[in-house]
Amino acid sequence: MNCIQINRTGDTTFIALLIPTGAYYDRPDIKGISHFVEHMCFKGTTNRTRKQIDGEIERYGGSLNAFTDHEITLYHAEIINKYADKAKEVLIDMVTNPSFPQKELEKERAVIIQEINMYEGDVDSQVEDLGAKQIYAKKCGKYLGIAGTRNTVKNIQRKDLINHYKRHHKNPLLIIIGDVENKLDCNTSLYTSTMTDFITKKIFKEYYEENTEISQARLDIRGVFYNKSLSITENVVYLDLLNCLYNDMSGRLFLKIREENGYVYRVNFGAEIHANQAIDWRVSLGLNKKNIKKAYNLVMQELKRPITKEELEFIKSKAIGQHAIYYSSNESLATDVAYCVAQGIDWEDLLINYEGYVERISANINQLLEETIFEHNVPIGIIPE
Repeated sequence: MNCIQINRTGDTTFIALLIPTGAYYDRPDIKGISHFVEHMCFKGTTNRTRKQIDGEIERYGGSLNAFTDHEITLYHAEIINKYADKAKEVLIDMVTNPSFPQKELEKERAVIIQEINMYEGDVDSQVEDLGAKQIYAKKCGKYLGIAGTRNTVKNIQRKDLINHYKRHHKNPLLIIIGDVENKLDCNTSLYTSTMTDFITKKIFKEYYEENTEISQARLDIRGVFYNKSLSITENVVYLDLLNCLYNDMSGRLFLKIREENGYVYRVNFGAEIHANQAIDWRVSLGLNKKNIKKAYNLVMQELKRPITKEELEFIKSKAIGQHAIYYSSNESLATDVAYCVAQGIDWEDLLINYEGYVERISANINQLLEETIFEHNVPIGIIPE
């Protein structure tokens, strides 16, 4: 098995197992199957029952979890160093030898449907789903949410799970951070992404839904652009700098939209990059619905306003500091290593040479900002009646 080990002093070891596939690759009629497979890997193997999987980790105070994203599935455990080998053994067994017991399958289907119901009751999740449907075409893997819908989950049968598992759960990568020797035994060519350019709608249409149970509008301003003048690694750093420019109490959006105008309690810029170099970005706000247009205009001004020398020096040091704090967590480091491998990013280069990348991107940041297509966007919201 391919393996990356990173030595770090401490009392615990973090172990992750990357599967380089995710919900983007699900068939539309069984959307959510990657997420369903992830759940079923906890329900028993050819060697262990569900109870044994949980118990052999939690007996020693450890934790066991997983998540499915569009491009990856990541299983992970954290445990005190003394029992790291046991956690590694359990993690590998549950991911490489799942038995997909029918009885557990039906119970887990009900659990996943409850998970979908929970998301549908959450306004932030509702806006997320509405936004995807306004931007992406139905045949795009990002049109529906990662968990699927109640109907698609009901369509999934045991044979579908097994077939999906056999087809997509290949080339697992073990990532261990903690009391281990440094080791890099990874054939990165096995993780070349097959993600193509996203199929988006030709025209984005402003869209709002009314909700009688809320008193505040929840708005996303959302878009997708490609910035192929930069490498994917450079784009990661560019987005870090934009996050530092727009976010937090020192950020442009907070200062302009909240402090200067009092339109919002919270405002946040977020962006995710994919292996195909698509950048899915959004600005999220909670505000009085009568201020939506005013806030939208201010957001667009702040997104494109040239960066001053003072701002640039501030966000450079902020990005470097946030990077160091983020990677002080073993879980954060392991998660980012997984994403880097799946997206074709040299994680060692990014980790070691981050400050150099910040300097290089900063040298041309206003030109990059001018070329960034924030104007092609769509406001989506859930508003009070």
